[in-house]
Amino acid sequence: MKNQIAWKGGVASLAISLIFLSACKKEEITTKQSNSEPKEQAALTYSSVAKIYGERPEEGFLNLTVSSNDEAYLKEYVAKLEQTNIAFQEADPSQDAKPNPVAESDSKSGVAFHFDWSNYHFNLQKGKIYALAFAKKSDSKALVLFNSMANCINFSVSSGSFAAVNLYSTFKTGATWYLNSASTGFYHRTLVYHDNLEVRTFTAPTSPGTNGFGSFVYNSTTVYYRPRINYSSPEMPTPYTDYGSITSGTGYATLTPDNIATANATFYVAG
Repeated sequence: MKNQIAWKGGVASLAISLIFLSACKKEEITTKQSNSEPKEQAALTYSSVAKIYGERPEEGFLNLTVSSNDEAYLKEYVAKLEQTNIAFQEADPSQDAKPNPVAESDSKSGVAFHFDWSNYHFNLQKGKIYALAFAKKSDSKALVLFNSMANCINFSVSSGSFAAVNLYSTFKTGATWYLNSASTGFYHRTLVYHDNLEVRTFTAPTSPGTNGFGSFVYNSTTVYYRPRINYSSPEMPTPYTDYGSITSGTGYATLTPDNIATANATFYVAG
């Protein structure tokens, strides 16, 4: 099954979103849903930081820490990332589109990502949602966008948060993905090979449109979430506002010694 997203403006791509909060603001979270936490994954051996600049100098840069047990694959991944610029494309996380991962290979090692946005300056339109993509630096006029992170086993964010995450399972046996807001888990789902999971967080009037959606409190705001499995889910309530509150996620597989499970991951930002 395809894991995908439609970019506005005719650029086809995969799915995800975020809203960025002040690093100095204390995070407060409670939740109405209690989920068991995954067991700790085995530590990864190698780690490197890719500094990825925005499309314009005033935007600054993202420090993206990439970790893996496969040193050669890690070097390939970081080298490809450093040949790109950060690109945000207005998008609809629920639409299909052809995925184009940053780095693909035959490596069986999972890859972990930590997004540090403290040196990046956002200028996104309020009320819209944007997919994070990486535009390849090139002399060619053709725009090449990488819209997902291949072999992702976990991710975390500092100085920001995602408003939606799309996970396309590439692990060939069952695996459970756990999503967290601050230090509290709010959702988990077991996926089989080629399952597509999108989780989107939003704010909305409490009645009647949000009945049936799970919720938690993040920075004193009631946040709702909609899981969408294989492109099927309830309709979003009207009106709603995309709201960044996803700060980390982990894929956990009980049948592997290192407890890791992989997915192609796409991330979304809320303006």
